[in-house]
Amino acid sequence: MKALAMLLTVLVLNAWGAGKPDNVSESIWVREDLFAGFLNGDMETFARGERKVDELLAPKPKSPGLRAWKTSAEYFRAIRAYEGGDTATFDRAYKEVVNTFEALLQQAPNHVGVLAIYGGSISALAHRLPPRLQASANKRCAELFLQLEEVQKAQFEKMPVHHRGEVLSGVAQGAARSGQEELARTYLTRIVATLDGTPYAAFARDMLQRPESMKTTKIACNTCHEPNRLANFYKGEQ
Repeated sequence: MKALAMLLTVLVLNAWGAGKPDNVSESIWVREDLFAGFLNGDMETFARGERKVDELLAPKPKSPGLRAWKTSAEYFRAIRAYEGGDTATFDRAYKEVVNTFEALLQQAPNHVGVLAIYGGSISALAHRLPPRLQASANKRCAELFLQLEEVQKAQFEKMPVHHRGEVLSGVAQGAARSGQEELARTYLTRIVATLDGTPYAAFARDMLQRPESMKTTKIACNTCHEPNRLANFYKGEQ
């Protein structure tokens, strides 16, 4: 069994090295590797995600979505600098990251990818920022997901559970952590009502029952980023 597992791993890694499969979107192709760093501290896989972004950007350097992913990776690198005690590098890099994200939104105000990547990066990482920056970052997170919901309102209720869950929980979590308690309760209530039976609803219900937990409970970005998830694409499972 170990030999078979090793063989499958080699085959998958070789497939990754050969380039993006046709049945995998650009965002999924880079996201799962980048989130391995965000969520699990797997810097080797994270660096592979960075290389993928660079390879995809090379022929189309103005792509808003790919530039957003590049900026998201730089966001994480900035936080790593802060956590490593290099506050000067963090301060410079974080300012550049925020300015780049905001510039992308100026260029493409309702770009779904930019909104989701910017908001998702904050959802995943804002708790690791210096305390002085956390409330403003979380407030921006709520704003971004509110805008994303508005942009997609015509089809939002028909979209996959994971997407709806991340958007609604992004608003709820960002609002709760930036002192917007009424907005947080409104979105937690929506999650319970519309996503019953999902992990999102379980977290939301607990947060509503224990208001003191709202500012610390992580409801966004808890699912769909398990290790080796991309391997399933090669087996036709996603």
